[in-house]
Amino acid sequence: MKYLLDSSFLVALFLEDDVNHDKVLSLFESFEKNKIMLYLLHRIIEETATVLTYKGNRKISNRFLDFIEKDIRFRIIENDHHEEISFYKKYITRNISFVDSSLVYQSNILDMNILTLDKELIKIARLFK
Repeated sequence: MKYLLDSSFLVALFLEDDVNHDKVLSLFESFEKNKIMLYLLHRIIEETATVLTYKGNRKISNRFLDFIEKDIRFRIIENDHHEEISFYKKYITRNISFVDSSLVYQSNILDMNILTLDKELIKIARLFK
């Protein structure tokens, strides 16, 4: 199985004081054991690094960036922003971020589940499956 990661999952993984840290860490460790591939959009890397810097510090953000560069299970998706813009403008009627809309679009195109802690994003993604 392959997963497209949202920043909420990654932030919880890297911030030890996050309320979901233990749950996410346990899930991530199970992915490690089962050699599950994890996919990222460039926008998610940018968003996650920014949130980790503001909620934590640059050291945590840099640790995240080093981790995704070195861990062979992570794949960065080269995405077409023109198609994502069209999708956002045509189909997204709720107030969600462009980044979340891009995740929904890519998860459908690539036939992957989104791994997120964002309940609203989960609801929206289900509408397009």
